[in-house]
Amino acid sequence: MLCVVWPDLSVAATLGTFRYHYDVSWGGISIGTLRLSLGSWPGHTDCYRYATKTYPNSIVKLLYGSPSEVSFFCVNHGRIRSKRFVSTLPGRPSQSYMLVFDWKRGVVTNNKGMMRKIPADAVDGLAIQQAVRLWMLRHSGVRSGEVAHFTMVDDKHLTKYKLQFDGKRIVKTPAGRFGTLFVRRIDTPGKVARFWLAPARKDMPVKSMVRDGDRPSITLVLAR
Repeated sequence: MLCVVWPDLSVAATLGTFRYHYDVSWGGISIGTLRLSLGSWPGHTDCYRYATKTYPNSIVKLLYGSPSEVSFFCVNHGRIRSKRFVSTLPGRPSQSYMLVFDWKRGVVTNNKGMMRKIPADAVDGLAIQQAVRLWMLRHSGVRSGEVAHFTMVDDKHLTKYKLQFDGKRIVKTPAGRFGTLFVRRIDTPGKVARFWLAPARKDMPVKSMVRDGDRPSITLVLAR
């Protein structure tokens, strides 16, 4: 079993910058698109601004709004350090929140002033995607069956994730056909998370699927 080993700064430098668009479906029904972008964080060394913006179709937008998330994080000695995270759901302030990380004190504070202790490996709900990327980039020779552990912090909870590399797959998307590395969540029965990471896209997912129990699955597929 392989616990997560954080890559060195030379690996972190491969994060790069990009902007991708995904088609989003819920239970097999198209509900809109999602734009995802990674760029530098001006004025900060080895730091990034990672953001998603959802563009739902008119009915979904009317019911649920157009959510967005932004993570500001740095790579410090090969480890992702979340600095600030903002989740916004227009028109629903009770479901929007912000997290501010203080690593000297080992705490995170939300926009309501609630402070919590966090472990050294904690990352916000968006930056965890980049933590998984760094694991795969660092372990380019990873073998099927190997496992990594991650801790995600949100507005109220800490969630432990156990992800397993489960071989290679070919995936067809509107953006093309990709050879991918297949990663899946294995820690909690009933909570499904699957990711198809494409080395041709620096191990970013060209497809992902999550499902919680009997609820319909949410699937993202690279559009362009």
